[in-house]
Amino acid sequence: MKVGRDYFSLVNNAAAGAWAADADGNVALTPGFLVPLVDLQSSVYTAPVVGVAGYNTVTLASTYVAGDEVTLTVVSNDTSRQLWRKTYRHTAQAGAVTVTDIATALTALIAKDGEANETPYTATNVAGVITITQKNDDKNSLQVEVYTTSVAGTIVAVATATVISEGYPDDLVDRGIDAADITSATFDTVRIVYTPSVAQPFINSVGSNSVEIFWFGTEGDGATTGGFALDALINA
Repeated sequence: MKVGRDYFSLVNNAAAGAWAADADGNVALTPGFLVPLVDLQSSVYTAPVVGVAGYNTVTLASTYVAGDEVTLTVVSNDTSRQLWRKTYRHTAQAGAVTVTDIATALTALIAKDGEANETPYTATNVAGVITITQKNDDKNSLQVEVYTTSVAGTIVAVATATVISEGYPDDLVDRGIDAADITSATFDTVRIVYTPSVAQPFINSVGSNSVEIFWFGTEGDGATTGGFALDALINA
């Protein structure tokens, strides 16, 4: 979907009933936001999705000996456009060379970082398998790189993608909706390309006449088909 550079968000907590333009061709996206239907160029509907944060599973296997070095680097763009990149190193010690010993040592280093608010991931460990999990479910933001100097020992990282959350209260807050205005547990999401047909000042438009609306409404009101389908009305 081609959209404008800017966006604003609307939330409609009340069931809308059947979507239709009024006699003047206007649609009330919320009780306080009336807009000509012709100004709503296109839209994309998303039903509520329960988010699951992405993670990487790092598995150590085979035989390590004292002096083997294991390196694990975590890269994330979760907290900003700049990449977070940190490397954790552990050298196997005599008497502590099992994969569980090594994984426990690495996990302790990562977990200590994970206690900090700005660190975008946490780590756990079970019997030589380290699970590094990103702290949010809003995007895929985690990459793990591994290396070992061991001749026999191995280390492998496997990524599991994030299930991106949509239509839950924290998603609305992320889009600028005041928490006090959120009265439901889940919402339909409709991303709308809004092109005002009247002259618009450019103070918030960065030179563009096209703005994206993130509309959040009662579950079922935004659907692609059916009598309550905002998305169907816009794309008709």
